[in-house]
Amino acid sequence: MFRENVKNSEIVIISGSVPPETPAEIYALMLKEIKNPKIIKVVDARDNVLKEALKESPDIVKPNKEEIETLLKFKLKNRNNYIQAISFLKNYNIKYPIISLGKKGALIGIENHIYKSALPPNNGIQWGTGDSFLAGFIYGLKNYKDPIKAIKLACATGYVKTKYVEITQEEQIKEIFNLENKVRVTKIY
Repeated sequence: MFRENVKNSEIVIISGSVPPETPAEIYALMLKEIKNPKIIKVVDARDNVLKEALKESPDIVKPNKEEIETLLKFKLKNRNNYIQAISFLKNYNIKYPIISLGKKGALIGIENHIYKSALPPNNGIQWGTGDSFLAGFIYGLKNYKDPIKAIKLACATGYVKTKYVEITQEEQIKEIFNLENKVRVTKIY
């Protein structure tokens, strides 16, 4: 059923926690079912599910800071750690490895470079922020074909999500696009 449902898709997002009894390879198996190379494959997972999915080289992965620290067994404390973490993901032929850093923004690998993006921190509703961030990135990439613009939209979307339980109003969408130009993107490698 999964194969049939995704065969004509442009983008397939595989994300979320899996039930305790589920094999860690579940996302990897799902990725293998996507035969069309034009489909953009996105994974947002943690622990062994992420580790196994990486072996199938999805186009985009977005672990958060804690998830990648668990996988790598070291803390992301500085520029060198950031480079190590993105390089680790790039070794799996991930086109756009992204690590969300919560209130401190995000890292993204683009070709042979690594960028850090950020807005001033906002204390607010954290639930769903990572999903909103990823949605902003995918929207930006699909509509503008520019990963820098996409990461700006991702940060702006995540930021706006911290202010609201849901993003459903036209004013909230406008706020995202207004914040996009305030997102700082710095090349760190």
